[in-house]
Amino acid sequence: MSTLKACLLVLPLLPLLGCATGKPNRSSLLAPGVRSGAKAPRSIGGGWLALCQTGAKQWTLLPTSVQNRPVHDDQVDKPGEKTGREFRSNLPAALCLLRHGSIRAGRVEAADFKSVRPSEVNLLNRLGLGVPAFFSIDSYLVRASDLEKTPSSYALSVSVNSGPPQILGEFERGTDPALESVVLIWAGDLNQDGVSDFVFEHKASNQKSQSLYLSQKAGGGYQRAGLDLWTGN
Repeated sequence: MSTLKACLLVLPLLPLLGCATGKPNRSSLLAPGVRSGAKAPRSIGGGWLALCQTGAKQWTLLPTSVQNRPVHDDQVDKPGEKTGREFRSNLPAALCLLRHGSIRAGRVEAADFKSVRPSEVNLLNRLGLGVPAFFSIDSYLVRASDLEKTPSSYALSVSVNSGPPQILGEFERGTDPALESVVLIWAGDLNQDGVSDFVFEHKASNQKSQSLYLSQKAGGGYQRAGLDLWTGN
């Protein structure tokens, strides 16, 4: 039996789901799943690493191949049509797929959340409170907050060791708050610089995305290194 364990997602932005500021690097992050053909690239290339849980508290970045095939899109297709696209890793336990110059294959250290299960916490229901995370000797508080200048938007931020919040990204709210969620699905050191990185999943109606934030130890702060947006079933 494989030692890979299924990565359970208890839930991962354009006008409906929210659009982060700046230009995303869509080639650095890919979430396995089905999405509408209009939102799906036809070619994604190689060089992907799958973030997989390989033990009780062990995570590993493993080289992976990605299957890209046409599938039926329940939202728009007529019977027999297949305009949707499915992206599937050959490693079923993959939480997300990464391809970035600072990320290498091998074991990675995940953050500790003590008694909190971040995948069960919708940050939009805990505005300003957030989720505490602990990595190495540092403590982090990851939270979502309303933007006073833009009431229809929110910001994701992280505070390190009770310091001032560092803004990760700004997003527009969806049209139906009951269907909207933002979940921290993974935290830990992906680029091996001793500082925690973060992966979020965003949902609203039939739209989803994942966003990746990597620490910039040399210059401080965080860079949004990937944004994968799709509309699908």
